Amino acid sequence: MRPRVVINAAMSLDGKIAFADGRGVRISDEADIRRVHRLRAQVDAILVGVGTILKDDPKLTVKREYAEGPDPLRIVLDSDGRTPEHAKVLDGSAPTLIVTTADCERSVRGGEMLRTGTDEVDLHALLDALGARGIRTLLVE
Repeated sequence: MRPRVVINAAMSLDGKIAFADGRGVRISDEADIRRVHRLRAQVDAILVGVGTILKDDPKLTVKREYAEGPDPLRIVLDSDGRTPEHAKVLDGSAPTLIVTTADCERSVRGGEMLRTGTDEVDLHALLDALGARGIRTLLVE
């Protein structure tokens, strides 16, 4: 059975998530950050694209000052294997799955690799693989 997918996104009233030049801007307040961490503590896995890793280098864990609970499996969609070796998601503080295409030969220390799809990651196959692992809820940030 495939996991239930929950999407969490913050944006301005005009639908923007960054400045026109790509610089990020803090949109969420403390209450929303607390809500996001409580949500992270309730899901089995959290998924981001490699662009988020390259731009923001998030840890994708539950900050204990905001919520109690286990850290979710961290999943990075990375068709071409561009996740840097020093990325925070590879710090060993929580399990990490880097999802690439079948022809990507790169591997990373600190993360498990899943190769699926040809030109881009096969999301249906990913969801099937997550379901087979017992992942019931997937948070997309």
